[in-house]
Amino acid sequence: MKKILNHDVIAEPVQMAVRRKTPIKMAEGPQIAICIPIGPKRWAEAYTCPDCEKTWETRARMVPNFVPIHLMLAHMNLQQPLNIGMTYLIEAGRLSAEARQIMTMQAIGQGAKYILYWDDDTLPPPHGLFTLHNFMERSPEVGAVSGVYTTRSDPNEPLVYKAHGAGAAWDFQMGPGATPEPILGAGAGFMLARVEAIVECNRILEEEEGKPTPIWADEQCVPDAEGEGKNFWGHDMRFCRVLNENGWPVYVDGRVLCGHVDAMTGQVFEVPLDSPGFRWKEEQCNTTPTS
Repeated sequence: MKKILNHDVIAEPVQMAVRRKTPIKMAEGPQIAICIPIGPKRWAEAYTCPDCEKTWETRARMVPNFVPIHLMLAHMNLQQPLNIGMTYLIEAGRLSAEARQIMTMQAIGQGAKYILYWDDDTLPPPHGLFTLHNFMERSPEVGAVSGVYTTRSDPNEPLVYKAHGAGAAWDFQMGPGATPEPILGAGAGFMLARVEAIVECNRILEEEEGKPTPIWADEQCVPDAEGEGKNFWGHDMRFCRVLNENGWPVYVDGRVLCGHVDAMTGQVFEVPLDSPGFRWKEEQCNTTPTS
């Protein structure tokens, strides 16, 4: 039995929408909708006693619409696909699943071809969007493609998964020249999805549930008496699962390596350089016969 935990997403316009048109041709509608959920950040004032050097925090508060300057710098350097109109949709102060669902429906209504889900703490390389868009244009059968970013922890690991219950994937190709590979799912911090796939999957979900059902939602699968155990699907993984199960495969592109910034400390977490995914070129050279 499936239970969608946040089924009733409020249907309303996004809080902020800004068009960015191509300088070459003023298209009627955007081809890419960039959807950025902005979560409130915890902010506190720290004090240090001049005598004992003890430090404590007071007056902790939540700051709405706050994003790290790292995001601004990453956006400033982001290469826009040529001759492409874009729109920015912002939703703040909600849980990620709800924010993404609201922005997704807005993007569909605006006639976008693709949706770029971009978290406010994910730092893509300058060529990131261009690379994902190029792959999707050449792969019309693909539902979504994700860049690579990691957990904010020490040690960290990529938020990419090839099999359910098997932990993080490390063995897909990473770095310049890497070939995108199909996956079970990934975190949606920097993921480009095809609107056609989303619309079709939404229709299938509604037919299965018998009512409007969000494609962005957390889900808990509770087995019957003969089941092996409960499964919980976070909204990122559920989104990928829905696409995969309905004929729209999800890929990871190891050329798009992103940072993941801790907004409170400013530390940026990146894929470790000793990851197995970087060794494919070395292995390729070792297996290539020489004349």
